[in-house]
Amino acid sequence: MWLYNLNPFNMDETLVMILFISGGSLLLLAFILFVFVTFFIEKTETRIVSSQTVAK
Repeated sequence: MWLYNLNPFNMDETLVMILFISGGSLLLLAFILFVFVTFFIEKTETRIVSSQTVAK
């Protein structure tokens, strides 16, 4: 967004717009994957076995 608004490197407007849209799309995809992993992956129960129990 900084590159889109200020254009400090005097780049072509079309290129800056493509980068702006692709960056936003990538951010949206990352958020969708985060939601999928958070809500649709089941937790597995893990048990911690102490070394004293194993040594017996």
